[in-house]
Amino acid sequence: MPTRRAAFALWLCVVAGCARTGDHPGTGTIIAVDQERAIVIIRHEAIPDVMGAMTMRFAVPTPEILTGVRPGDRVRFTLRREKNHFVVTCLAVAERGKNARGRC
Repeated sequence: MPTRRAAFALWLCVVAGCARTGDHPGTGTIIAVDQERAIVIIRHEAIPDVMGAMTMRFAVPTPEILTGVRPGDRVRFTLRREKNHFVVTCLAVAERGKNARGRC
């Protein structure tokens, strides 16, 4: 039965997101910015192979990433999985009137 257990563990890992590592580009709208706590809340579109569209709070590695970002801004961003959560490693405000597509 060890083979069955190993197969089940592999399946569980894939379903739980273990295979979803690396950088993931996303687009969305800023809901709130807390530069002091290095946190941003983004209402984002679906991020393929990672998560569906939702509003979510993300940490950023340094508060400087949030400089110049304000609620209502359309942004493109990059997520990176760190342990059991995602961190926004790049955040770029779209030009006014243009769609925020592409990578940071």
